[in-house]
Amino acid sequence: MAVLAPIALVACSGGSDSETLPDPPPVDIEPLAVYADTDATDERTLAAAVDQFFRACMLDAGFEIPQFPEPAVTTGSRSNPFQFTVEDAERDGYAFSAEEDVENLQTWFTKLDESVKNAFYEAAFGPEPVGTLPVIDAANPGDVRDVLPPRLGCDGEATRTVMGDTSAYESVRLQLQAAYNGSAQQALTDSRLGDETQAWSDCMQDSGYDYSDPSEARNAAYDHPATDQQRIAMTDAQCRETTGYNEAGTQLMWSFQNDWLAANPGVLEEYRTLRQAALDRAADALSVTAGG
Repeated sequence: MAVLAPIALVACSGGSDSETLPDPPPVDIEPLAVYADTDATDERTLAAAVDQFFRACMLDAGFEIPQFPEPAVTTGSRSNPFQFTVEDAERDGYAFSAEEDVENLQTWFTKLDESVKNAFYEAAFGPEPVGTLPVIDAANPGDVRDVLPPRLGCDGEATRTVMGDTSAYESVRLQLQAAYNGSAQQALTDSRLGDETQAWSDCMQDSGYDYSDPSEARNAAYDHPATDQQRIAMTDAQCRETTGYNEAGTQLMWSFQNDWLAANPGVLEEYRTLRQAALDRAADALSVTAGG
């Protein structure tokens, strides 16, 4: 089970006109690092604890859920367009993931008899909501805890047991997600990245690739054979390094994050507090299980 399910969001809008903006002051540490840097051990701890309570609740409701393969969780940053390095390209290329037929709760549920699906779903997630769910502006969600629908059924019980105030946690998570993704989009479309983007494009042309920016190279590589994908990825990463594209983009991204934090004080601190409390509860629950 995922720790917290996503809610329907309005798509983010584009970047900004930054022709008159000065270069951002240097930033040494990513302002949203507490949110941005995911730790695989922490993610697995939260997911395992929620899953443990969910299974116990469902068993009480008469449904025994089999064990599924543990989903892959990697340590690293969220989708940062300025972190693709030569080491990444050498190790994984663009790391396009192949669709794998791995059994999980969703695929297992589809195989249940139709006569038990409704009962299982209601025990797991509560009755179907009446009407439409609230639509939240993904580009600027603000504090939405008062409008988030409650998590029901065993999913809600298990999540609250581990995460505590789930509406508070989900609200700050949505705000930080919007801030992080927004800072990346703003940096990508900021005219101050124009020189490095053009230099990157010229560097790629020197190797026979006609792409205007790194996202175009990655999208084009997806339809190429694996050997060509690796070659494009390596050239992309090398050109990012020699032109300073990654460094310039990162500084812009972090500058926008600083601006957001200044305009939204307290959100990051609340996220840190709520998440650490959840990790403590999850660790305690798993240690009791291991000891038993």
